[in-house]
Amino acid sequence: MAAKRLAKNKPATVNRLLATLNNMFTKAVERGLVEEEALKRVRRVKLAPENNRRLR
Repeated sequence: MAAKRLAKNKPATVNRLLATLNNMFTKAVERGLVEEEALKRVRRVKLAPENNRRLR
């Protein structure tokens, strides 16, 4: 799933979506709707290094 999304979106967008899904599954486990967190094995996408230096 992450690979398909990464083809269309930037890595930060994919990571945000994965964080949302992870939170939803965590709440489902707490409420007893599912037995195991399904996204435990999914890794976040590595972000490219940014050059945030200011030139003066």
